[in-house]
Amino acid sequence: MGDSTLTRADRTTRDHGLARLIAVQAGVFTSSQLLEVGYSTRTISRQVSAGLLLRRGRDVLIHAAVPLDLFTESLAAAHRAGPGAVLAGPSAIAVQGLAKERLWRDVELGEVPWLTCAQHVRAGARLIRRPPPPGVELYGVRVAREAEALVDLLRLWPEEQSAKLADRAVAVWGAANMASLLAQAIDELGRAQGTGRLRGYLIGLSDNAQSEAEREIVSLLQRAELTGWRANVWLTVAGRRVCADVLFDRQQVIIEVNGRAWHGADRREDDERRRNLLEANGWRVLQFSWWRITQEPQQVIAEICATLGLGWPS
Repeated sequence: MGDSTLTRADRTTRDHGLARLIAVQAGVFTSSQLLEVGYSTRTISRQVSAGLLLRRGRDVLIHAAVPLDLFTESLAAAHRAGPGAVLAGPSAIAVQGLAKERLWRDVELGEVPWLTCAQHVRAGARLIRRPPPPGVELYGVRVAREAEALVDLLRLWPEEQSAKLADRAVAVWGAANMASLLAQAIDELGRAQGTGRLRGYLIGLSDNAQSEAEREIVSLLQRAELTGWRANVWLTVAGRRVCADVLFDRQQVIIEVNGRAWHGADRREDDERRRNLLEANGWRVLQFSWWRITQEPQQVIAEICATLGLGWPS
């Protein structure tokens, strides 16, 4: 039916249908849905040509008044992929409006939508090929829950980005909750990509993670042939007993080592108090994470040498 043959009531019904799609689905819908509310194929084409509607693929449309951001593009990708897909990773965080929550605040989610789907689909998104989680229904599409999105980011993001997010997750959610989440994810994912990294993070929450990290820094100092240091030295500073992981007496430098991946919030606060105490009493404190010690050993040694006044090694 063309616009010229529509009655005023028909136009009102059509316009109300469009308004409802914009409200309920955040301005992202399919051509089929527009046909159902009274639009004709010709009218849709005219509105696309006029820039009032934007196409994503053959059948998905975005209302021109909607911002073209990760939120919107993720919804469009999910509609293109069909009912078997679930928004994952950064898309799930964006669509659920979690970006301002403590865990995700200031985390760069990127611009590319993520989808989980059992089969290959062309949807303009990063595709995670596996049976999707149940998720929740939002804006007419299925979206992974926050914990599921976190797991996918931890296992599939670049290593450094993943490690920083893991650090924040333990600080916000707590070590026990993260250990439970990781154990469940490892069991469910089997041999999926990135499961080994999750296993490493889980090990990092064990009681021996700190001593393991300390052994790594000692080994690194020995390989660099640095001398004049002692490990696990107890000091009395302003009446408080403090154990330094590694201490250089002459230069008054202390190296503090964080366990395999992260510390919890309580340990973080204690570390801050220790560091402030030491620096207020003339010690210079360097802190290194497990990730940096194992992945950036040359940079770690260079920073230690510079602080000791030995210059940057060539």
